[in-house]
Amino acid sequence: MLSSILEAYKRITASKEFIKEGFLCGVFIMAPAKDIENTVWQLDFYNKEKDVITSYKDTNPVAIEHRDDQVFKEEKTSVNELKLEEVKVSPEEALKAAKKILKDKHETADQVIIILQQQEIPMWNISFLTSTFNLLNIKINARKLNVVEEKIASLLSFKTDNKDDGKA
Repeated sequence: MLSSILEAYKRITASKEFIKEGFLCGVFIMAPAKDIENTVWQLDFYNKEKDVITSYKDTNPVAIEHRDDQVFKEEKTSVNELKLEEVKVSPEEALKAAKKILKDKHETADQVIIILQQQEIPMWNISFLTSTFNLLNIKINARKLNVVEEKIASLLSFKTDNKDDGKA
């Protein structure tokens, strides 16, 4: 899959659909766990001057998924350029390591979200939405394949307190 990301980057940046503004800041894929291998990558490019992201899907032809979207980040946080040449760990290797943690927690994934972003280092951020309504998030160093962080939380814990109880 790492080669597929590099190929997607080349196809997208060479396509007529590509807007030559900004830099690569992230790579994203979301799919049912059983279909993750057959899903196309989305590549996100950040335009610092406009503070927006444009996302492309590696389809034929290349599709602009989102154009000039607002950036979801904390106010004082900067968006870093993702340097694909620094990524030494393939998504397959990162996913295999994350699935081991999933298994150790006795969970089964329904959905998988994989994000590759540049923080201090390139980082794989893998989230599993599980059949027991948990969210397992694992961050893996994309240079060395070591787990930097893992968290699990019930999706039900994200529920907000709704004052409207449905009674009329």
